Amino acid sequence: MKVSLITILDNTNFGTYLQALALSKTIEKLGLDVEIVDYIRPRMSRIGSMSWTRNPWKKLLKWLNYPAIEKLRDADHDFLKRFVALSPVTYSNYKQLKNNPPVADIYVTGSDQVWNSIYNQGIDKAFYLDFADKKAKRVSYAASIGMEDFPATEVKETMQLLSKYTQITVREQKAKNILARLGFANVEVVLDPTLLLDANDWRKISQLAGKPLDLNEPYLLVYSVETKKKIHSFHSTQKK
Repeated sequence: MKVSLITILDNTNFGTYLQALALSKTIEKLGLDVEIVDYIRPRMSRIGSMSWTRNPWKKLLKWLNYPAIEKLRDADHDFLKRFVALSPVTYSNYKQLKNNPPVADIYVTGSDQVWNSIYNQGIDKAFYLDFADKKAKRVSYAASIGMEDFPATEVKETMQLLSKYTQITVREQKAKNILARLGFANVEVVLDPTLLLDANDWRKISQLAGKPLDLNEPYLLVYSVETKKKIHSFHSTQKK
């Protein structure tokens, strides 16, 4: 049975790629054939990055820095390709997906902030699996909204898109509460995909990546997308 998985793949962010890797490997453990849709959001393309901000100086900086960002993204893609199957076609907008959708038995919206319309600059129907056939089976795993609520202007369309799902699971209680207010009562909160693999799974991946884990001493790993003074002060104290 073939599974087509779509999630965020265009951030230069370790967590983005590790969650995609982990969910893909977990689906494989179920005995299913999984392929991740190689999808780059329009705003993450060279042209899209220019429209992300109205500030002309920021636009110029983004334009000048884009080759470096693209290089990092290519490196992340190369890493992911060593462990999972990506679609043979790279899609850069929803229309391309709609016109030439991947063929699968089950379509899955993966984790990360796939339903954050602020980051996506509006509703990105690719992450709602609207490109799949009307009768296709749609599910989400640990999808995140990442906003306090859906914008009022997007609620109707969002409800229509989500109503096509067979099963919806989310990553946070807040997301469950938001969807409950829209009438989706059977939404479950589940683990982030990175926690679905055990220590041995990650050791194998690190070895195959050429970076074997060597943990001979007690350690504390902190991974944060935000800069917090408490984290830095704790780190400095421990180093002393």
